[in-house]
Amino acid sequence: MNFLLSMRKEAFGLEPTDHPDVVRHLRERLMKRWPVAERVLGRSEGPWMMSGESPTLVDLAAAPLAVRLPAWKPELAPSPEDLPLTTAWLKALRALPSAAEVDRRGQPAPD
Repeated sequence: MNFLLSMRKEAFGLEPTDHPDVVRHLRERLMKRWPVAERVLGRSEGPWMMSGESPTLVDLAAAPLAVRLPAWKPELAPSPEDLPLTTAWLKALRALPSAAEVDRRGQPAPD
């Protein structure tokens, strides 16, 4: 995922083979994908990428992004005015009980 990779590179430094602007490029790629997410969400009947009552793996793969983005780089979040479906989707992901697991450290997952 572009966002998490950009954060890792920002925090721990670039690899010798990385382009000097790799973090900026990764973040630009994320920003270019928000309108794509908006179009996909516009084809479904609910907050999830694939119509239905429950999130699918497509949605759940974005849970770490949904949780970390507001805390780490809120300026990269989609605009609620321009991309309301994407904003609502990220909010719905953050509201899932499993989203709390993103921040859990070193404790066994509950059964």
